[in-house]
Amino acid sequence: MLPNAHNDFIFAILGEELGFVGAFLVITLFGVLVNAARHEPEAVAALRRRNGQGRASRLLRLGVPEPYRASTRSSAGG
Repeated sequence: MLPNAHNDFIFAILGEELGFVGAFLVITLFGVLVNAARHEPEAVAALRRRNGQGRASRLLRLGVPEPYRASTRSSAGG
């Protein structure tokens, strides 16, 4: 049993509650999702257009991970 399940990753909780089969199912479903996105690029592009992937979201994607890059490199020993 996870000691602090309320603040742990959801995959760890699913793995504990559903076992190997549940964890394998989650990984398989992610694989199906990635495979569908690779084989249907026009559907993915349509979703991006519909959800407003404009300039603001591009700037947000650039700005969010930036503060974490230096700390990740230093903590990973790189």
